[in-house]
Amino acid sequence: MASSYTLQRVAGDGDVSYHVKLSAGGGRSDAAAGDQRKPILQQFPVSMLIHTRIMAIGNITATTFQCRFDLYVNWPEQMEGAVEFAQDLDEATLAGVSGDRAALAWQPLIRFPNAIEYTESRRLIFTDEVRRRIGQRTTVQGLFKVCSTGHGSAFPFDAVPLELVMQLGFEMNSKQQLYADKYRFAMNPEQPNLSYAQHDPEYSFWPARHATMTTTPLEAPQPISKFVVVMPAVRKWSQHCIRFVPLLLVLNVASLFLFCVPVEQLAPRLIGSLLLLLATVLAKLTVRAWPTTQQLSWLDTYYFGCFLTSFLVFVLVTTTSAMDSDPGPHKAAAVASVVVWALMNVVSFTKAKNLIAATTLKVSIPTTDPLSLCCISRMPS
Repeated sequence: MASSYTLQRVAGDGDVSYHVKLSAGGGRSDAAAGDQRKPILQQFPVSMLIHTRIMAIGNITATTFQCRFDLYVNWPEQMEGAVEFAQDLDEATLAGVSGDRAALAWQPLIRFPNAIEYTESRRLIFTDEVRRRIGQRTTVQGLFKVCSTGHGSAFPFDAVPLELVMQLGFEMNSKQQLYADKYRFAMNPEQPNLSYAQHDPEYSFWPARHATMTTTPLEAPQPISKFVVVMPAVRKWSQHCIRFVPLLLVLNVASLFLFCVPVEQLAPRLIGSLLLLLATVLAKLTVRAWPTTQQLSWLDTYYFGCFLTSFLVFVLVTTTSAMDSDPGPHKAAAVASVVVWALMNVVSFTKAKNLIAATTLKVSIPTTDPLSLCCISRMPS
């Protein structure tokens, strides 16, 4: 006859009773019925050791991203005999017999505040008899919100902070909220936070950073411990610039060369300047649309600068062609157009260089400081 475990748990007046019963033929004695397990006195605050293993990141948009990661949490034994009970529970489940892995004697609920939707699977229980600690590993996969401080003005030289927030909830048996004055997350000194190499056509990923902190009064009436993982995703700006900027440069330079056409040839000058102006307008439609931002991005400002330069050339070519053949106004218009175009490019590319340097500096901050990338107000734990 196949073995099977029946798990029971009864709570009342601060005592917790849990039994592990083995059906006939299992060769293992039953736990004594009514065996009362009492809570163990704790030295508060209790450290909930936590670490993560980032497996995969993908489908990054302006507001969301998908992620799959393993979450490891372990805590000190809260009830007498809870370690042995967890071992029996894990052995029963691994053996393929009936058993509920969520039926631990004391188990915290881990919440994900910035998750739009997620699933938890592959839950495993592990114990440490020497240190009297119990833990579990859970694989979490879902869709998470992007918490960014930027308004898009640095596009395409920006970095997107991909943030995972894990927050302590309540104890699943007693339904008591685990506040930070008694229970709080702490970095696991023996297990590093890992992140597998990620590849994305739009972003390059820098090392993740981690921090423990507490909620603000706007998030909860009392501080609750949180563990935050921030993965800086730096946009690959070259593909946007190479696709768009050289085209605008060629159109602007071609429009400037219209001043080399003799003033007497009015028709070629007007037709050429008008066609180049229309080509500048259509250039934005020929490239892949960049994300909508609250402020003008660098590409937006550079495009408008090139458009204004082409429009200025069109106006000056038209007016100078309508004048007499005096070369003075014609040369002055050509010099003015070249100066405006040169200043616009110097200012634009200097700003681009500064944005690249600022983004590189931001993502190069030591990995223990995720606050430099995220906008959520929080208090250090």
